[in-house]
Amino acid sequence: MTAVNQVGLVSFSGQSGAGKTTLAKRILSILNGVRVLQSHTTRPAGTRNPEDVLPGEYAHYPFDEWTQRQQSGEFFKGGVFYAGNYYGTLLSDLKEITSGDQLYIASLTPQKAVELTEHCQGHTLNFYVESLAREELEQRCLARGEISSEELDRRMSESAGWDEYALHQQADLFILIKQGTRDEMLEQVLHHLEPHWRRQHEHHALLHAQSQLSYQLPQHSGGHFTFVPSPA
Repeated sequence: MTAVNQVGLVSFSGQSGAGKTTLAKRILSILNGVRVLQSHTTRPAGTRNPEDVLPGEYAHYPFDEWTQRQQSGEFFKGGVFYAGNYYGTLLSDLKEITSGDQLYIASLTPQKAVELTEHCQGHTLNFYVESLAREELEQRCLARGEISSEELDRRMSESAGWDEYALHQQADLFILIKQGTRDEMLEQVLHHLEPHWRRQHEHHALLHAQSQLSYQLPQHSGGHFTFVPSPA
């Protein structure tokens, strides 16, 4: 098991619409010095809903420049081709994860999370967000104006495979985050993340940006975390 002072990557996986990107963004707003693990891609900028991506999650390149960097050996496993575009993770970023020089956060497929965990010798903390029932997923997607019957079917099929992979085949590598309110889900993440962050950066860093939240960050109380209302 990874020692608590060695985590260099915190990843979030799960069904599209389940809340993983929202959780990752809230963690970014709380912790100082955390970087988003970039995906370097040939996909044109502006083709994804900004609410569905982390700040700086993608670096966009023309095809020729991306392939030149690939041929130079800059990308983990040479990158991947998906849905008409190329994507790659820099090996230099993964070196920082393994060395402990930098803490990264990422939204990944569970398969990619496992690959990076193996490459980074376990220096990762992987969260898997519980999937939604079809009706609830449909409501969320409708509220965001991005649903069709075909797309909903695709997401449900995709998440069924991911659930099996993350919660059964690779269950020892993922921490399940149960569905709930946004605050309840954030509390679950902080419960597991706080010991790692405390050991690496001293606990005061975890209190950064608490004034931006509607509550104070969790504090120890008999081995558990409790939310304390912010002063009026």
